[in-house]
Amino acid sequence: MSIDKRSGCYGAKKEEVIHNYFLQPIAQIKLLDGQRKIGCCGEVKDRYFIFSYTGIQDRNDRGTFFVGYDCAEQMIDKINQIKQKKQGAELITAPHLFDPDTAEFSKPISGITKMNHAVARIILLLASYWNVDSFYGIPVILLGKIMRHPEQDLTKEEILNMDKIVSRCSDEALDFLKQHNHDYYLKEVEKIRG
Repeated sequence: MSIDKRSGCYGAKKEEVIHNYFLQPIAQIKLLDGQRKIGCCGEVKDRYFIFSYTGIQDRNDRGTFFVGYDCAEQMIDKINQIKQKKQGAELITAPHLFDPDTAEFSKPISGITKMNHAVARIILLLASYWNVDSFYGIPVILLGKIMRHPEQDLTKEEILNMDKIVSRCSDEALDFLKQHNHDYYLKEVEKIRG
């Protein structure tokens, strides 16, 4: 069973998703001006959450989906109600809101390294620009790693893998990145390349 990313989390289907998948919110992003997105629970109003998922029965059934704020809050609450019944289970929290207009988080991420912050900004800017349905692979893995352990720098190999993705972006996406200061990221990548 795969999640229907257009309507698979609406109403009673939300419970089904929560019980059939391990879910982790990895980003909360404000919509760009004039942007319109239809998520797993319907149309997004002003901001959306990106969740990564892994099937409980089939660990190869993995990916991402996005939902609006209200739906995300309901999902996080339901997941935490389940987790509270399990001794030692770590509750999930909502990621800080990222505003692609300013390319900053609503609150500082405690302990995040300068490079992790720079990479997270690049990933979230691209996620806000791209169609989130196609947000998968290295960006999702790196963003999840940064959000779980913000104080542990990514490896040089991970940063170079992200840079390969950036280098393959469309001219329009690269222009979008250039509208936001990402000089630190560029300088550090150049240093790594040597």
